[in-house]
Amino acid sequence: MAFRGAARPWRSHVKITPLEVHNHQFGNSFRGYDRDEVRSFLAMISEEFEQAISEGTRIKDQMVEVRDQLTETKSREKSIQRALESADRISKEIKDTARRESEVLIKEARLKANKILEHAQSRVQGAEDRVHELKSLQSRFEHRLRAMLEEHVNIMDRARKEESGEEKLFLLQRPTSA
Repeated sequence: MAFRGAARPWRSHVKITPLEVHNHQFGNSFRGYDRDEVRSFLAMISEEFEQAISEGTRIKDQMVEVRDQLTETKSREKSIQRALESADRISKEIKDTARRESEVLIKEARLKANKILEHAQSRVQGAEDRVHELKSLQSRFEHRLRAMLEEHVNIMDRARKEESGEEKLFLLQRPTSA
């Protein structure tokens, strides 16, 4: 069936607007349709078509808004994921740094403790050496003192013997009077 009228013929690839539906003029024919009814029907179709286009536009706008929100949500999700990954990485770095620092502190504390222990052992060894030296000195002093005392005792014994011998000699040399 051919499309007649002042407007363009119907083609599926050409979009028709509600205004074109509303203003479309049909040609006259001998046994045609009721013009008022056709106009009323075209006005109703034009109105419905306009509402459908408005609804379609509104839905498209909502879809764009939903897509934008979805894109923004995905972007936020990626940002949150990156933040979580970054926080996880930083947490691991902090733990590793703390572990390394604690190992260094422990190593330094052990070295310091070893130095303190070595110093204390050195002081103890020095004190022990000094005690040994003093005991040796005391022993030598006691030995010398004993030797000196023995020498003096010997001198005193000899002096007594000499004295006693001189007395005897004196007594022997003395004239006897009778």
